[in-house]
Amino acid sequence: MCQFHLTNTLSSIMKILLHIISNSMGLLCVSWGAISKFHALREDRAVLGNFCGRTPLLFATYHNGGTAEYLLDHGANQDKADHDGSSLLHYAAELGNCEMVELLLAKGAYVDPVSAYGTPLHVAAGKGHYGAMKILLDHNADYNKMVNGVTPLIVATDAKSMKCIKLLVKAGANLKEAAAYTTLHAEKVVSDYFLNCIMEDVDANRDVPFYGPMLKREIVTSGLISRGSNSLKNKDYVVAAKLYSKAMVLDPDDAVLFSDRSLCWLQLGDGKKALLDANRCRKMRPHWPKACHRQGEARMLLKVT
Repeated sequence: MCQFHLTNTLSSIMKILLHIISNSMGLLCVSWGAISKFHALREDRAVLGNFCGRTPLLFATYHNGGTAEYLLDHGANQDKADHDGSSLLHYAAELGNCEMVELLLAKGAYVDPVSAYGTPLHVAAGKGHYGAMKILLDHNADYNKMVNGVTPLIVATDAKSMKCIKLLVKAGANLKEAAAYTTLHAEKVVSDYFLNCIMEDVDANRDVPFYGPMLKREIVTSGLISRGSNSLKNKDYVVAAKLYSKAMVLDPDDAVLFSDRSLCWLQLGDGKKALLDANRCRKMRPHWPKACHRQGEARMLLKVT
């Protein structure tokens, strides 16, 4: 019994000491001599485990690459997450520590773990860490991964990181989702910053899958429609009608736009405009039930008024 308690006590002491070494801001960890004093710990995998929600490897990720590599070589779990789901790769990406990102991936770390803050690519994009992002993308990180309603491109746009935006666009990130997001979270219809970044990249790189005026038209139209739909949902019919009108300039053959603007006019009590849009919608899609319904609603409103 005494031997059992002694063994457990020594194991606990070694665990705490290893944390101290890993978390010593480089004062102790700069010396491989300090590491060698704990060489025997490599046989005790339990010591390399969790302590107060943080592992020795996590502290080493922050403070010392040599210590981290040693721990990884001797059984530390490269995919171990903390209490909020953040893995070591999340922390390395947040720091922009390219050497550590490379090391973790080389040791087999999963490239797309999801935490409360997204994937490591989300985290790196939010901090504007181009180098870390490039390494993650080179290891097939999911550049369209949606977490908490945002993709890495949306995060990079929020962070106003031109280099990161261009990197994601070139990788093939979904532009329409980012455009829709920026229109809903910016005063302007489409973020000039976002458009300027991607258009500059389009002009400079022929590898981008879409380029020229068509790209800008698709992005702007998508953003206008998204914001118009949001305004319609919020019963802001005047704003919704204006946004749909702008979208029609870019896409005059979209029957749904005329149907939705007709609904706006109906809600605003303008039967003439509602019927005009309903008729144009019906002309484009003669057999669409909603087009017939819009016509009927507009005519009923005109009779009442």
